[in-house]
Amino acid sequence: MREDGWQNLLKGVVFFCEQHDIDIPNFNSTYVARHSRFRHQKDHVTMEHHFRVNIFLVTVDKQLQELNDKFTEQKMKL
Repeated sequence: MREDGWQNLLKGVVFFCEQHDIDIPNFNSTYVARHSRFRHQKDHVTMEHHFRVNIFLVTVDKQLQELNDKFTEQKMKL
């Protein structure tokens, strides 16, 4: 999911948004963090990068960590 899931998720979201006349952000535009001013933002981060790395991958990693915490190695063998 972490490696191949982004494109499938994005296709599904775009399809859903088109079906319901929801505006889709330009994923090539620059992402501006709302908690700081643009001039203080050092790196050029696109909207796609923000959604893929800062939201999607972080969520997948947290879910994986939660599953690893719930199931010990011994339980996984069973």
